[in-house]
Amino acid sequence: MHSSRRNSSSSTTAAAAAHPHAKEEEDSVVEKDDNDKNSKVRRQTHERFCRRVCLVGTVIGLLGMVLLLVQQQQQQATAHLRLQYQAEAHLLRQHQADITSKTRAYDTLVDEVRAIKKTGVQMETDPHSLAVTETLQLAARALCTLKYGDHARIAVTIAYPNAVAPATPGDDPAAAAEPSPPTDTFLIEMAPLAFQPYSVYNFLEVARGLQAHNQWPQRPQSGFHRKASHVLQATMASDYGQQPLAFQEYSKEYPHKQRTVGYCGRPSGGRGCWYISTLDNTKNHGPGSQQNHNPYEADANFGTVIEGYDVVVPKIRQAMPKEGFLSNPAEWVVITDMTILIPTADTNEEGDTVYVVWNDPGRGDT
Repeated sequence: MHSSRRNSSSSTTAAAAAHPHAKEEEDSVVEKDDNDKNSKVRRQTHERFCRRVCLVGTVIGLLGMVLLLVQQQQQQATAHLRLQYQAEAHLLRQHQADITSKTRAYDTLVDEVRAIKKTGVQMETDPHSLAVTETLQLAARALCTLKYGDHARIAVTIAYPNAVAPATPGDDPAAAAEPSPPTDTFLIEMAPLAFQPYSVYNFLEVARGLQAHNQWPQRPQSGFHRKASHVLQATMASDYGQQPLAFQEYSKEYPHKQRTVGYCGRPSGGRGCWYISTLDNTKNHGPGSQQNHNPYEADANFGTVIEGYDVVVPKIRQAMPKEGFLSNPAEWVVITDMTILIPTADTNEEGDTVYVVWNDPGRGDT
C-alpha cells in the first residue's frame, strides 16, 4: 500500500518535471478568464449606467418639453383671457354708451310730453299727443330692456316701527336697548313692458336711487305713511324719478286689481309716491277716476306683489297705528332697501327662473 502511494507521488513529480510550464499556463488561463469576466461586468455596468443616464436625460427632456408646453398653454390662456376681458370691457363701454345715448333720447321725449301735458289737451284722444307718448313708450321700453331686461323684480325690505331688539346675554344693556326693528321683505314683479314701459322704467329708477339715509333710527325718508281701506301708500326718497310722470300711462290689459302696485296722485308718482292695492281698484283708480274733466285719465300701474302679500302686507297694515296719513315718521313702516333682481337663463329644482341682484354698470359693479 505504501508502495503504491510512493509510485503515485513519483508519477506526479515526474509529470511535473516533464512539463514545467503547465502550471503557469493553467494559472494564466484562469487569470485571463477572471479578467474577461471582470471586463464583461465592467462593460455591462457601464452599459447599464449609460442606459440610465440616457433614460434620465430623456425624462428630463420630456419634462422640459411638457413644462414648455404647459407654459405655452398658460400664456395662450392668459392671452385669451386678456382678449376676453378686453372684449367684455369694450362691450361694457358700448353698453354704457348705448344707455347714455338712449337716456338722452328718452329725456328729450319726456320733456316734450311734459310740455304737451301743460297745454291741457286731452292727451288720450289727441293724435299728436298719442304719437309722441307712443314714441316715449317705445324709447322707455328700449332703455328699460337695455338697462334692466324684460322681466325685472324688486325686493322691498321694510322695518316696523316702535320695536326694540331683545338684549343678548353679555351685551351692554344700553347698547342692546338701541332701536333695531324687525324687518320683512315682499317681492314686486314689474308689469310687462308691452303694457306699461314708461311706468315700469320710472319705478326701477326710483328703486335704483333709493337713498341710503333711511337707516333706523334716523328720520325715515321712505316708507308707508298712509293707511286706507283700499290701499297702503308709500313715499320715497330717491336720487331718481322724483318728478311726477309726464303723462298718465294706462293699459286696460293691466288694471288696478288687488295686489297690484301703482303711482298715486295726479299727475302720478311725484316723489316716488306709490301704493299697494289691497282691494280691486280697477274703478277707483282706473279711467275717469278721481277727477271729472277727463274720462280716460287713470293712475299708472307698474307691477304686482307676487310674494309676501298674504303675510307681510297685513303686518304693514297692522303696524300702522291709525287710518289716514301718518304725520309722524316714527309711526311709518320704513322702506329700508329696494333690491332690483333680474332673471338668468338658469332654473331651480322646481323649474322656476333663477333671479340675481342687478348691478349698476354705471358704478362699475358688474
